[in-house]
Amino acid sequence: RIEPSGSITLNGDKTVRVTFRKERYTLTVITEGQGNVTLSPFPLKEARQGNQVSYEYDDGRQVDIKAEAALDWKISTVDSPSPITVDNDKTVKVTFRKERYLLRVTIEGEGTVTLSPTSPQGGGLSPEKITKQGTEVRQYEDGSKVEVKAEPAPHWEVTTRLTPGPIIVDKDSELRITFSKRKYTLTLRW
Repeated sequence: RIEPSGSITLNGDKTVRVTFRKERYTLTVITEGQGNVTLSPFPLKEARQGNQVSYEYDDGRQVDIKAEAALDWKISTVDSPSPITVDNDKTVKVTFRKERYLLRVTIEGEGTVTLSPTSPQGGGLSPEKITKQGTEVRQYEDGSKVEVKAEPAPHWEVTTRLTPGPIIVDKDSELRITFSKRKYTLTLRW
């Protein structure tokens, strides 16, 4: 792209100096989750704002994108091929997901909660019974399915409505099960 900057009157020998430079474009990298993204070669210019970093490159530059997840995280998606050719302004989004999530189970009243997890690969894991009141924390692989069964103690009943089907563990979650004393009616006749 050439933009004229003025005119020259030739009335003798003159020296004209013209400088050409490649067009420059911005490659913006947006990250979600915990991890690092490195680019090679190093950019001409870099600007950070929150989870977004903008890099400046000469037109046509091939840039390798390398994503590395933090401890206990994994790369979920990188929405661009690597290398990427910077031939206009472009945006790349890199998403990191936790490898394991917490399931907090809170029991109120008297009863037993049985958790029967299945790993994302389809393997069944040993069921686990929780019988004490309070909060217990369990950790499961991302994508695990956990069947929940609540059994009240004698003279107690489940008063929490459980969602049918398994819980899919894809984020930190909380489950509250409430058992209440069963109420009886006593009818006296005389």
